[in-house]
Amino acid sequence: AEVVCVEGTGLDALGALGVRSARVAEIAAGDALARLAWAGASGGAQGRRRGMAIGRFSTWWLLGAIGDLPWPPSTDDVHDLLAELRWFRWDAHEPEGGWRVQLVIENADEGIAWAINATDSA
Repeated sequence: AEVVCVEGTGLDALGALGVRSARVAEIAAGDALARLAWAGASGGAQGRRRGMAIGRFSTWWLLGAIGDLPWPPSTDDVHDLLAELRWFRWDAHEPEGGWRVQLVIENADEGIAWAINATDSA
């Protein structure tokens, strides 16, 4: 798993991961949050399934961290943050298969972006 945070755009964040060519598609916040919660719950291709409660908690924690929100963040704070963010799924032309979460999060108002590349091909 790799995560980077950069001053710039989502494409800048992918570049910081070393990605030179990628397919990128914008997705709805709900879809991105579902992917994050699934990743937090699943434990990877060979990990022990930890359950959806920890997946939801981990996603809420991530939102609090990237939004610099007080803990625990209120639902209103999270809704306001989600209105500022754009979400993208991406891949570097890898074949389908395995366990993977590849997301870009962009906050154009703040000029900050994050790229997540978590894979387990087993």
